Amino acid sequence: KELKLDDDQIDDINEELETAEKAWNTITTNNVITIDNDTDKHQLFSDLVIKLGTTYSSDDHGVELSDRINESYELTKDAFIDWYIRWVFQSDDDLNEDDNNINNDDSKEVSKSGWTGISWSIAPTSTAITGETW
Repeated sequence: KELKLDDDQIDDINEELETAEKAWNTITTNNVITIDNDTDKHQLFSDLVIKLGTTYSSDDHGVELSDRINESYELTKDAFIDWYIRWVFQSDDDLNEDDNNINNDDSKEVSKSGWTGISWSIAPTSTAITGETW
């Protein structure tokens, strides 16, 4: 997916490309890192993200970087740099568009059944009884 960028962002992109390449090269001089049983991928991701000059979040960065590992269990330099540039320059509109595409997925139907089919051990009531808690 293409990023919607302005012409005046080209210099910023070139700087960030250099930053990402330097971060990668401090970890390895190879173009590929194989993620095997001996590799702590979250430690690897943390090391890379910290080298970018930011704080690592396994919920955000870890999930997105995990998605960049290919079917051969490799994280490539190009995939890492692509992820970083998109992370820095992706606009809120792009993120909202992605969320809308997920939320508008017609292949999934959501059931709105409510609580009527639940078998309760103790049925809930709409009034509170003093001294009782759930």
